[in-house]
Amino acid sequence: AEGLRPDGRLRVVVIAGANAAMAEALKASLGPAEVAGELAGEPAGGRRLLRGTNSLVTVELGRDPDADASRPYFVGPAYLAELMDVASAAITKPGGGTTAELAYRGLPSVLDASKGAMHWEEFTIQRFETAGRAVALRSSSTGAIEAALRQALQLGRDCMLAQDSRGQLVDSRERLRQRLQASA
Repeated sequence: AEGLRPDGRLRVVVIAGANAAMAEALKASLGPAEVAGELAGEPAGGRRLLRGTNSLVTVELGRDPDADASRPYFVGPAYLAELMDVASAAITKPGGGTTAELAYRGLPSVLDASKGAMHWEEFTIQRFETAGRAVALRSSSTGAIEAALRQALQLGRDCMLAQDSRGQLVDSRERLRQRLQASA
């Protein structure tokens, strides 16, 4: 993780969504957690910060404070947007909803195709790579993940994929409203 941040540390927030089994397996694989106080100089605020074998990397399972207790790892759109706004990069599957949000927020990303990609996901990967907004992950090895993340972090933020021909951010709600009014 050295070099990923100026101090060499990396904070990973994992969004498990409805996949509680994956979240529990991740917690078990990483070992003990610090629940309060500070870990690596950052306040934990009562969140569970996990560590694996690399002391420079901490992992937090994203938990939306407004989520229903029956879905402990679900993250709603408002909280997900907040996380994207403070993130340096995202690692995600190349699905339509998430990649649209990444484009709109200008967040560089690693698009996970380590187990292959559907043809529409491959289209998204190619479009994002061509625009310099993402790096494709084709292997799940630790080295490949770290290399792809390093590349993505070099891309910086840019909303170019969410701009119209005049360079304005596309507001699909406004465009839809205008089209509905025009057709009425």
